Amino acid sequence: MKRFFCSEQSRARTEPLYGTAARVRTWLLIEYPGIWRPNAVEDSTLSPLVKQRLLQLANSESLHRQVFIRQTHKRSETTRCFIVRSSESSPSIVRADVATCDGPITSIEPADAQPISEPMFLVCTHGNHDMCCSKWGLPVYYAARQLAREQAWQCSHIGGDRFAGNLVCFPHGIYYGHVWPDDVPELMDSYRRGEINLKHYRGRCCYPRAVQVAEYFARAETGMLRIDDLRFESATRGSEWQVRFRSERSVLDVRLRTSEGALEALTCKAQRPGPIPKYELLGFRASAV
Repeated sequence: MKRFFCSEQSRARTEPLYGTAARVRTWLLIEYPGIWRPNAVEDSTLSPLVKQRLLQLANSESLHRQVFIRQTHKRSETTRCFIVRSSESSPSIVRADVATCDGPITSIEPADAQPISEPMFLVCTHGNHDMCCSKWGLPVYYAARQLAREQAWQCSHIGGDRFAGNLVCFPHGIYYGHVWPDDVPELMDSYRRGEINLKHYRGRCCYPRAVQVAEYFARAETGMLRIDDLRFESATRGSEWQVRFRSERSVLDVRLRTSEGALEALTCKAQRPGPIPKYELLGFRASAV
């Protein structure tokens, strides 16, 4: 029997990518060159005190996510950490180096933090979480590393295993899925130009899922591909979603309906099938302001 890969199945059923980015406001990216177990942070060799502090951070701030990153398996005396704020306006990256002792981090309280002006490109290669992430993620990472050098990183689970290879562009938190190595140059070039590539676009992590879908439809209808072309204004839900964006010259109203599709095995390790969300564009209107 042919081995099951959730990413292959997702591609085969031509599953839409839009509206599938995890919603995150603040990221803590921790350099961890060791083995990533299925639950990377919880199963790591970080000290109990550090794990407790990370748990406190996660519980104290909503939409906060902690992810391991690495470029090599080599340990050093300091660990690079990055705090990324993926807000719609003025997203930012700050780097903070923290002390390590024989590998494990001894503290995550940085003495100094420096703003980073260059983008970061993260590729999920977390094979112990889902084998698709290493099978399709590693070739994408190598392509990204060749082009972006120190700005490219492997990362642990970021959500959406069935969309591997997954690439996230920071600081904006723009997710791309079903990426092949040959797609990497175009996706990176688009991001450096401040544009979004709709072909592989999963969404922007600062938005809820329905707003991600509405943003995709609005961009597809208007051809507005600049990241800053649209500003989210409001979303209401009754029998349908009504989402409003504002551009420099117009107000964009999107009406859409959500439903649940067929039950599928959504990950390689899924114990039971789950429904695939379906989205239907009901109406679009652009009004001059």
